[in-house]
Amino acid sequence: MKSNNDCYLYIVNVSDDDPNAVYVTELWKDADAHAASLKNEEVLASIQRGRPLIIGAEPIKLRALGGKGL
Repeated sequence: MKSNNDCYLYIVNVSDDDPNAVYVTELWKDADAHAASLKNEEVLASIQRGRPLIIGAEPIKLRALGGKGL
């Protein structure tokens, strides 16, 4: 993600309370940029490696309004 200028933020978080909980926070230029990233072979390989961890995960879509770093 470091080289993708359309990805403004990509953070992998773990929970202090639940060591099995992983949260990924992403902020993209737009939905098309995110969709295009999912066609990248490196990204697809990462998703395949992480698939066991994300089975059943539901995305939460938010709209950034502003803040530090935006």
